[in-house]
Amino acid sequence: MTIAFLTVLLAFALVNPYGRSQLNLTLGYVLFVLAGLPVAFWMLNLSVNPPTIPLFQITGAFYALTYALPGFGGLPERVRDLVTESQLAVALAASLASWCCLVLGYWVSIHLSRSWRMSRRNDEGIGVPTFIVVIAYGFTVAANLWAVNYEWLSLGQISQPLKLFFFIWIIYNAWSGRTGRVGKALILWGLIPLEFLLFSELENAKLFGLVNFALICCTTYAVTRRRLPIVFAIAALVLFAFLQPLKAHHRYLTWAGEAEWGKGEKLVLYARLANDFYLGNGGASALSFSEVVGESQLRLNHTYTLARVMTDVPAAHPYWGGETYAPLLTKWIPRTVWPDKPREDLGNRWAQALGYLGPEDQKTSYNLPWVVEMYLNFGWIGVGVISLIVGSMIGLIDRRLIQAASGPAAFASALVISSAFFIPESNISMLLGGAIISFVVILAARFGLRFGWDLVRFSSGKWAAP
Repeated sequence: MTIAFLTVLLAFALVNPYGRSQLNLTLGYVLFVLAGLPVAFWMLNLSVNPPTIPLFQITGAFYALTYALPGFGGLPERVRDLVTESQLAVALAASLASWCCLVLGYWVSIHLSRSWRMSRRNDEGIGVPTFIVVIAYGFTVAANLWAVNYEWLSLGQISQPLKLFFFIWIIYNAWSGRTGRVGKALILWGLIPLEFLLFSELENAKLFGLVNFALICCTTYAVTRRRLPIVFAIAALVLFAFLQPLKAHHRYLTWAGEAEWGKGEKLVLYARLANDFYLGNGGASALSFSEVVGESQLRLNHTYTLARVMTDVPAAHPYWGGETYAPLLTKWIPRTVWPDKPREDLGNRWAQALGYLGPEDQKTSYNLPWVVEMYLNFGWIGVGVISLIVGSMIGLIDRRLIQAASGPAAFASALVISSAFFIPESNISMLLGGAIISFVVILAARFGLRFGWDLVRFSSGKWAAP
């Protein structure tokens, strides 16, 4: 299948319907192969070797889809004149350099670090029944809903990673046969859809939640069942492709004015827009179908964003000199300790500073992908050095958490932390800071569960010292 896809991509490059330069096609193809092969090999070896969380592989797939593939496609007419073929080629070269440096950092980290194995007693030895985990999940769901409804950010920092931790633990048990047939059915057809509807933020047209949810579920299924959930993965891809063209118009309608939209009303609006656009007269947008598809592709085209930034910085705007990384110094501090800690607004601020958003637009968050952020701060040196650092961090997580995971709790811990790196299209401080907080919160939760369950067993006379 991998060879067939690469052959089709090569044929598309030879036909070249968008008239891209040969240099762009070559750079795009090379980057796609180098970044996409790791995830292809991981999928091919699922039934051969015990699978682990494919953090490095998913990162490569992200590079292949958002940096390499745009080298083959076109741009919407409204932005076609903002960047030239040569500028896009420079951006593709920077993306390729970033991936190569990331791979180097990952390789060095993997080979130099020693495995820090979590104690198996800390995981399998907990022995917590699934119904206890489900109860804990219910409490964290309630806490997270409370935090969202009342904008209690400090509570959300704790409840969100804990909720995801317990959710992964539960579905791991279900797919690994630890819950019985009835329990498995309730989890698969009840809990998983509930988690998606409540916390994917689909009603806010944030398709990041859909993609992240799909990656978490597919990874857990692949590791426990040693095969990919093909139907689930295809359904997620179709839903993403179905909703992406409607996202901008949905946000415009729900963000405009002072009216408050409920979760159900927003979902109904999405359904109505889909009906108008796909079955009606294009009522969901003033654009034609091809134009909407082009705008949707532009949202995933990080090569275009990188090309614009490399054109404007430092020619029209100075390098930021690490300003976007400053929140890393305070991101790890919980809001329970620092209630007035400033909220990150970089997604809007950086785009306004470079003129990509109008001064009156205070709501739109313009994603700042990692490679773009690296260049924005330090130029080519930043692309190389920071990619090395990111690669080494991914290697450390792979070596010390992923490869050491030996059961549901350890697996859930590793997946929650890894998922922060799955879609690197937001600034590093936001994703890495969340991973640090998640690690501390989950570590405390696992210790509390182990201590509490041992106390229960000791009280009931079922515990004996080794």
